[in-house]
Amino acid sequence: MLLVRLLLFGVLVGAAFCHTRLFKYGENNGDEVIEHSQASSALHLQVPVRFYEQTFNDLYISPLGAISFDESLDESYDEALENVGISAIAPLFARSNGGKIFYRSTSGDGDLLADMSHRIGKHFHDFQPSHAVLVTWEGMTKEGSEKKNTFQLGIATDGELSYVFMLYPSLEWAESNEQFAQAGFFHSDGRHQLMINSGTANFVQMSRTSNINSDGVFLFRISGEVPEDPRNENDDDDDYNYTDYDYESSDNKHPPSVVSSAAVDSTVDSNNQDNRVVPEEPREVVEQPQVAEQEIPEGQKDERITQAGTCAQAEEPCNQNADASTTTPDSVASAVLSTTVMERSAWPRMCPKGSPASSPASSTATR
Repeated sequence: MLLVRLLLFGVLVGAAFCHTRLFKYGENNGDEVIEHSQASSALHLQVPVRFYEQTFNDLYISPLGAISFDESLDESYDEALENVGISAIAPLFARSNGGKIFYRSTSGDGDLLADMSHRIGKHFHDFQPSHAVLVTWEGMTKEGSEKKNTFQLGIATDGELSYVFMLYPSLEWAESNEQFAQAGFFHSDGRHQLMINSGTANFVQMSRTSNINSDGVFLFRISGEVPEDPRNENDDDDDYNYTDYDYESSDNKHPPSVVSSAAVDSTVDSNNQDNRVVPEEPREVVEQPQVAEQEIPEGQKDERITQAGTCAQAEEPCNQNADASTTTPDSVASAVLSTTVMERSAWPRMCPKGSPASSPASSTATR
């Protein structure tokens, strides 16, 4: 009887701590390897990537955790990326001093294209990629610490539509050189959208949240006026809660995330003095951990989207080859995306009624 209980406990623990499944990478999968340095590596694309309304044929891979278009970010590691004037996508931009970068740009890797197409097809319709770019930052370290970050960025494109994945299987640090990691989408004209917890110590929680109910995985369509969350494609009755921020008038360039415990349908009232949304008819939602909203300075303009809760059910099965690591289950904060121009978007899907909140453990990438 004791043996049965132990086996059952092991099964339950294994199910609760499901690992983020990275796209296959490494030299055995056709990747090129970049040893860590402070210089970016240029990559010419066989099929152009459309980012915002522009089309790009060249990108630069930064060892500091970002890709940029047409010019490198080599001189920008101490600046807020929204002020640099370079179009870029940053899964985790921070100064580092060790690790490896794997990348490939391919139109012939049928397995990678099929994998991306399958994952995208669950959330967006009528898209078949003809080209993919995959960049994996493995075991990135910072000065004076043995902690490591592993994360991945994947782009799928057909020359007209483009989608991006950001995957975070294992994050152990968020601050380097007295600056917190930046993450988001940045256009050279100043438009930008910041990921949840960008510029905060809570960035390590990215491995435990998602906008597609798959812990540590984020997906966006990037070929439009603004990067688009997949829930806009599938749902007309999403729960929203908007709050405006003005980074230029704030001492904190990346304010802490604001999490609402109950999401409701609402719209921004431009005449509202503090630019907060007044909920109308709250929906019945799964009970979530209560997180106090922080006061917002008057006159702030940028929108921050808030949503409570994530789901335990992962989009993909666990990586059977991943190295398991043990962490203490915690309630997972909901995902938040701050934006300067976004009029309508959504964050992680609420847990289905009766579904527990997820608490996966971090894992080390497996190639």
